Amino acid sequence: MDAQSSWESPDIYKVKRRLAAAAMVIMAGLLGSVMPAFATLGDFYYYSGPASSSLYWAFDDGSGATEDWSNKGRLGTVTAADPLRLQPGVDSADNNFAFQFNGAGSVTSPDVFAQSDTFTQMAWVKTTSTTGGFIMGLASASGDHDRMVWISDAGHIYAGAYDSGFNRLRSPATYNDGQWHIVVQTLGPDGWHLYVDSFEVDSDSSVHNAEPYPGTRMFVAGGYSEFNHAPFGWGVVDDPTSSSYFNGSLDEVVYFHDSQKSAEQIRDLYNHAMTERRDADVKGVVDPTLTFTVAGASGSCNGEAQSMGADSTASTVNLGAVDQVAFKTAAQNLTVGSNAANGWSVFVRASAPMTSNTGHAIASVPGTNAIPAGFPALGSEGFGYTTSDLSLSDGTADRFFSGSARWAAFAAGNEVIADENEPTSSTTCVGYRMGVSPTTPAGAYSTQITYTVVPRF
Repeated sequence: MDAQSSWESPDIYKVKRRLAAAAMVIMAGLLGSVMPAFATLGDFYYYSGPASSSLYWAFDDGSGATEDWSNKGRLGTVTAADPLRLQPGVDSADNNFAFQFNGAGSVTSPDVFAQSDTFTQMAWVKTTSTTGGFIMGLASASGDHDRMVWISDAGHIYAGAYDSGFNRLRSPATYNDGQWHIVVQTLGPDGWHLYVDSFEVDSDSSVHNAEPYPGTRMFVAGGYSEFNHAPFGWGVVDDPTSSSYFNGSLDEVVYFHDSQKSAEQIRDLYNHAMTERRDADVKGVVDPTLTFTVAGASGSCNGEAQSMGADSTASTVNLGAVDQVAFKTAAQNLTVGSNAANGWSVFVRASAPMTSNTGHAIASVPGTNAIPAGFPALGSEGFGYTTSDLSLSDGTADRFFSGSARWAAFAAGNEVIADENEPTSSTTCVGYRMGVSPTTPAGAYSTQITYTVVPRF
């Protein structure tokens, strides 16, 4: 039997991984213990932080108005029977309490906040409700309301701001899972942003203004009677919110008037609070929205026709029987989604060269990830990869394509093959090609390929 006819189908196996522990933000050490009564370390951080808040309700009050820990004297007027007080808070192990709203209650500030298109609102929320509800915002006694945050019946978090129209931001994920989540809305020179658990879940860089209003307004948490009433009806379209009142627990409600917090500051606040809430010195943040799927690809990949069609699967790239008269090419599609602020990267590495069951290794192509090259001539050994992502952020754009596909050899470590510089979802085709020479020993050739996807913060 000659060399060509004795070849078995070499396989390339891939391992799919999520590096959830990568890009960890470390918080080491705790703050001091001198603080107001009932206030947790997280309270103390907000209370005496680098930028003082305009209003801060910790919801630790057993009766009467809720204390304003911002030291501005903006006590919150609490409805009589709803919410329930002294319920377990976000840091219940440290005598931290929350208000439990049951679909009818609210807390309102004095009517003191003048028109401003720069602000930050944040609150810890926990609910299993399927009737949604108003979480926080600005409102007037006459029924005007804007700069709002709410949760839909399905559990999506929304922000609303009126700027020549009813603008909404929406979280793709749902959060009525009975766990604590911190929700943040910011508006200002940096545009409009909605964060959940420190990750930006939606934004609109074109919105810099909210509804203008004369005089002043009050800050409201937990519910507002006019929230779902015409003509505003913020929560009655698309993804409905049945109730104008929240049904669940609220804690640590903070409002910064005339101050837009950055993504870094919001991450810092979240990490600090999580460190205290979980009673540990070191905690990290991972991307809870990271998704990564692999599928066999058909058609061309980076301009190269696939000799094996759609034979590849999520676990195997099948190159079939390889000979000296034609290259064999096959590919996979990698689809990644992430809400990491700076996007994500996919890396690739091989466990070893393409090697036969008798120990012969196929020579790699001459190109590298930094400088891909044309594939070796027919009748020469070669094995390498190409990518359809022509704008890799770690080098020259289009370096894998210049009239025809360029190929790179596997290195000892990870090489980037796909990336995005913003929170989005996209699919990249990764192609593999193999060539042999007249002296290449017959055998079944294979190697293991590992893909690693890492969110970038």
